[in-house]
Amino acid sequence: MTFGYNFNSIMYPPKEEKSNFFTLKRELEGGKVRPLYVLWGSDRFLLKESENLILKKILPENEKGRSLRVFEEGFEAKDLLTEIKTLPFLSRKKVVILREGKALLEGFSDELLGFSEHPTPGVFLIIWAQDEVPEALKEHAFSLNLTYRDSLNFLIQKAKEKGIILSREALEFLKEVCGNDLEAICQEIEKIALYKDQGFVTLRDLEGLVFDFKTKTVFELIETVEKGDLKKAVAVLESLFERGEASPKILGAMAWRIREVLKRQKRGKLVELWKGLYKLDLQIKRSGRISRFLFEDFILELSGKVPS
Repeated sequence: MTFGYNFNSIMYPPKEEKSNFFTLKRELEGGKVRPLYVLWGSDRFLLKESENLILKKILPENEKGRSLRVFEEGFEAKDLLTEIKTLPFLSRKKVVILREGKALLEGFSDELLGFSEHPTPGVFLIIWAQDEVPEALKEHAFSLNLTYRDSLNFLIQKAKEKGIILSREALEFLKEVCGNDLEAICQEIEKIALYKDQGFVTLRDLEGLVFDFKTKTVFELIETVEKGDLKKAVAVLESLFERGEASPKILGAMAWRIREVLKRQKRGKLVELWKGLYKLDLQIKRSGRISRFLFEDFILELSGKVPS
């Protein structure tokens, strides 16, 4: 599927080559399969995505039931080590997954290294790791702790897989609104692809698609605050909360919009609003109060109705 647009032109070139999600993807697409994979990262969504890429390459869908063994937290190390030394039964391949690998990596790195060098025929081991990987096993590790640039590339590729190309403006807006939650952004990309079907997606497109956050309303909120129209600003904010919008999304969309305007021109009220948003973000994260009331106090403070 082509759109007359060069996908590679919007990719952010990596700063350095390292074993990460993209290395893993390229290896698998090139036909390279390893007996041992250590997936290192804290984002469970990326861990699962990487695990699925490996599984898709090794096991046909109809074999997963009898050829897949999954160990969770609280597993017995001896049971897992026995499993990876046992030949597949009633199938040519077997995949063993450990979704909490700290204890195994720390206490049995020699056994794992031995397996990687002399694997049991047809057996593959995938380990999730959130902590530092032992030096002896680093050549089998893929870092899933993506940089900001890497996360943008990841999302660009996910959009391409769905048949759409996101403009940088649309992509950065989605990332600002959803924060660092890659799973949430991917869900929004799926919704956009469902309604857009194919083609190039701009920020304007997001306003008319299924994307559940109304950008026009947030932009209207910023404009009314900047003009000092307290009554209308509170009314717009109330409408956002009545529709069930989450505070982080409101905050993210406001921050994105203000930053875009400030790139073009410095406006005193917006600079003040930008500084206030930073303070509000910290309050929401630290406070047990309902975020709705923090937003209202924030607007009142900007309007000079309450003490700073």
